[in-house]
Amino acid sequence: MLVKEKYATLVHVDGGICSQMYQYVVGYAMANQNRNVMYDLSWFKKYGKDMNGEYIYNFDLLKLFPNLDIHIADDKMCREYNIVSSFFPKSDSEKITMCSNRIPSEPVLMQSYYWIDEKTYKIYPSLFKIDLNNIVDFSVENQKMANKIMKDDNSVGVHVRRGDMASTTGFWIQLGPDYFINAIKLFDIETTHFYFFSQDLDWVEKNIVSKIDGLKSTLVDINDSEHGYCDLALLSLCKNQIASQGSFGGVASILNSNKDKILVLPKVEGGFKYHPKACKWEDVTEAMVWYAEI
Repeated sequence: MLVKEKYATLVHVDGGICSQMYQYVVGYAMANQNRNVMYDLSWFKKYGKDMNGEYIYNFDLLKLFPNLDIHIADDKMCREYNIVSSFFPKSDSEKITMCSNRIPSEPVLMQSYYWIDEKTYKIYPSLFKIDLNNIVDFSVENQKMANKIMKDDNSVGVHVRRGDMASTTGFWIQLGPDYFINAIKLFDIETTHFYFFSQDLDWVEKNIVSKIDGLKSTLVDINDSEHGYCDLALLSLCKNQIASQGSFGGVASILNSNKDKILVLPKVEGGFKYHPKACKWEDVTEAMVWYAEI
């Protein structure tokens, strides 16, 4: 059967857990229009690493959210779509919504990133519900850390993005120790416990933790890059979040169920985005937003 007879929208998925969530939502918005949506996971077989080729990225979406309804395309279908299907052109001025009418007739291959609007972001909390009992490979150590965080009435989860976004030049801003120190000092140091999540906790200890007297902190060193989705679950349990490059901290804040949550963002002109064409975090989070100088 020719691929054009299958009439499906094929959504390419790549990157870490937050990218996978985002791309799933793109497909979810398409399925909301009664379209036959399938997901192309071939990137994880062909490449499956960060931009530096150092940290492994697996398809972890169903490990963190096993109850999601997702239809995965087989290898043959992915190959055919890359050869004969039409491409959905991206627009700098429009974003995909839950009722978008921009998409051409199927079959269509949706590669890379298609920007969603602020309203579509609002489905994250209802769509992505974290249940610690159902997370795949959520270790005893992770459960102990989760219990510790949940018992802490005044916790702040700090995401310190290192790795590729700390050493590679791109569309993101570079954040050094000053930003994180300034962000931490927005809170009451004496009564707050800070939980740090990073690919380079040695750097965090040397450049941030050791520079602040009296800091109550925990360096969460349980998970490797193949279990980063477990870190996202733990980070989202903190009462408040401090974000850095990428979308990890912002997504954790969206998943955070605390009604009085605070999200600290870098103070940059025009608002903080993980990509210039994406929505501002200020527009998609329900948290109170604070800003820290960089």
